[in-house]
Amino acid sequence: MSNVHNLALDGLYPFFLCFARVLGLIMMAPIFSQKEIISQSKIMLAATLSIFFTPLVSKFLPVTTELNQINILYLMLLEFGMGAFIGLSAKVLFFLIDILGHIIGMESGLSSAMLFNPSSGSQTMLPTLALTVGAVVLLFAANFHHTLIQVLYHSYEFIDIHQVGILSDLKISLLDSFQKMFLLGLQFAYPFIIVALILNFSIGLLNKIIPQIQVFSIIMPAQVLVGFFMMALLIGHLLSGFNVVFLENFVKIFQRR
Repeated sequence: MSNVHNLALDGLYPFFLCFARVLGLIMMAPIFSQKEIISQSKIMLAATLSIFFTPLVSKFLPVTTELNQINILYLMLLEFGMGAFIGLSAKVLFFLIDILGHIIGMESGLSSAMLFNPSSGSQTMLPTLALTVGAVVLLFAANFHHTLIQVLYHSYEFIDIHQVGILSDLKISLLDSFQKMFLLGLQFAYPFIIVALILNFSIGLLNKIIPQIQVFSIIMPAQVLVGFFMMALLIGHLLSGFNVVFLENFVKIFQRR
């Protein structure tokens, strides 16, 4: 009976570890982790991917001499944490959209125009929602789901979760990505900031020249109009730039160290 039990463990051991990492990725990755997607669907997707993925990554899985339920559970927890880290890395890169949309909303006078954002489950500014929807569509058009599978394979090939100091290296990479996305969000918003400064300066100068003009009755409609014009003019370039930055940095985190 024990031989049959050990044989079952040996046969399912690679699948269990692969399933744990894929499930952690799906639970944390942007888009896939939305609460509108029921948990049963996420588990079924993870199991289906694991069936096809296990033969490819079984050679990278850790080998243990004492194969029992406790060891498998411990390794599954490590694999789940690694998958969750991959998904969290993708979420951090999406922070660029939040920064960019927030700045555009503030500079365009749309900070009070709040709508429900299904990707975050909270109220966000109108520009942030528009950029989020556009970014999601563009990422899937650029095969973001294929990139997830590619990064998942690289995580097995290049990263040993049992290596000393690997968690510190991954944490540093994640923090560097967060800092880079913050700076890129500011850089992407430079045109809106500059145009808003020019508009405010022009309105202030007009108020000095013609004091009888009600400045506040002009500045708000002008901000909104100019903001929408800038969005229509630049949204394609902004989303294309985000797509390139996201895919390059997401893969770079898990390349050979």
